[in-house]
Amino acid sequence: MSSIPTIAITDTGISIPDATDIFNSVLANMNTAWGGTLNTVDSGTPQRNFSQDIANYINSLNAVIADLMGQFDPSKSRGRIQDSFAKLYFLQRSGATYSTVTALCNGAIGVTITAGSAIARDDNGYTWVNSGDFTFDSSGNASPNFVCQTSGPIQLGIGQLTQISTVISGWDAITNQVTASVGSSQESQAEFEQKRIESVAINASGTNAAIRSAIWALPGVTDVFVDDNQADFSVQKGSTNYTFSPHSIYIAVEGGEDSAIGDAILKNKDSGATTLGNTSVSVADSSGNVAEPYPVNVYNFNRPTHKDLYFIVNVKQNSNLPSTISDDIKAAMLQTFNGNDGVYTKARIGGYVFASNYYYNIASLSKYLALLSIYVGKSASPTETQITMGYDELPVLSISNIIVNLVP
Repeated sequence: MSSIPTIAITDTGISIPDATDIFNSVLANMNTAWGGTLNTVDSGTPQRNFSQDIANYINSLNAVIADLMGQFDPSKSRGRIQDSFAKLYFLQRSGATYSTVTALCNGAIGVTITAGSAIARDDNGYTWVNSGDFTFDSSGNASPNFVCQTSGPIQLGIGQLTQISTVISGWDAITNQVTASVGSSQESQAEFEQKRIESVAINASGTNAAIRSAIWALPGVTDVFVDDNQADFSVQKGSTNYTFSPHSIYIAVEGGEDSAIGDAILKNKDSGATTLGNTSVSVADSSGNVAEPYPVNVYNFNRPTHKDLYFIVNVKQNSNLPSTISDDIKAAMLQTFNGNDGVYTKARIGGYVFASNYYYNIASLSKYLALLSIYVGKSASPTETQITMGYDELPVLSISNIIVNLVP
């Protein structure tokens, strides 16, 4: 009998045999087993069909082995295998987070609403609940934080949270005058790989990379930006000209607990450098042989401003496009923006936003789709193909800020 071609694993990688060669070998072996009398030429015979089934099974198994071998490269791994590689760096994949929004509530002066009891519904049917107690002031107003009860990148435009679901005496109305801080899906393959790359300095200390790695590894953190000024004079950096005082370090963080971030700064920052930002946290230094009461350090870091982005997408009108194409394009844009398209990482603090990054996901929606142009900006009616976020800006995108034009 002839030998069925097998996988070869060498120093240069894995070699998969040709599917046709596998089929021909299986068929030849079957013919030999039956005394060489089978009809191996005509299609549709039982022996050819049976041989093809066996060959397909072997090809499928070879494909699984090749895929598994490919994932031995950490940058190509995914799922459980990627999680296993991350454990070598003491990292865990971040789970999905929830959208939050500051709402404006109206009610009776002095009435207090306890956390979790104020339930509201938005125009899209999602439920939002207050995360903390709030009391109506002398004007009958309060501005509590509400959390969406559905995880992931749930959008909420201005004025879309207006329906009170639970009747509470003294609570009369709710609305939102700002867009929501959008939650995130479970950390994607690309995002988790980026975290792994940036965590290689986690065992170092004193460097920007070490601080960034330590904060990235904290639960709930979805973005980190670190830079410093080693000069004896103040400098301005980034597209918003953020001011760095002499010998200072700037740390911007989205997500995570203030106390945990402060502890990471304590353990990884060199002594002497001033910390910058709009958020202060006090951290007791219990390291070393120090008696109580422990020295207390106050560190600053920045909670970035959520900066709304705007997109205009121009597509050639075509009768073969589905009636939902505008909504499909907007959904694809959000997918890429949030780093969930499997190609690009999400838009980040202090980073570039390229309009060209969105072409791939949109173009894949339909073979009839002719994408003419995409523009991006920090204000309505954008005209740029590339923008740069400030060191103190976190890019956010609402579906209402995406305009799709079907051009005749």
